[in-house]
Amino acid sequence: MTTITLTNRQNAPAEAGVAPATSINVSPELVDTLLCSCIEGGYDWFDWSAIVTEDDPEMPGIPRYVSAKCAEWDGAAGEAISAPLLVDAASVAAGIEKIMAGGVLAKATVAALRRGMADPDDIDLDANDTDAIMQVVVFGELRYG
Repeated sequence: MTTITLTNRQNAPAEAGVAPATSINVSPELVDTLLCSCIEGGYDWFDWSAIVTEDDPEMPGIPRYVSAKCAEWDGAAGEAISAPLLVDAASVAAGIEKIMAGGVLAKATVAALRRGMADPDDIDLDANDTDAIMQVVVFGELRYG
């Protein structure tokens, strides 16, 4: 599990009655959720390669995504238009830190992400949330809707 300390949280919405987090944990389950949704969801702006999986220790025989390389894909040109970035726990943590600093994503997505990090066994991110989060991880910003 990768833990990062949050240094700039001014716009990150806190849950009612819950103090803002000073650190977040990027669990293998969160990385798997993000990668699985975006790789298997078929978003047109991601070009995935070098996908790494491992057996999920809680569900033997079921693969869990660990990392992948991702470039920006131009569907009209039919080619990648950026160098691939390694998407793993460290890059997800860096993207989440940017998100939690505020102003990058909708408050509902940030709140869902915060809940998912608080309880990795109960990650409740929908496809739009995972796509938006992964865009920040890969592109550094929300580019597509």
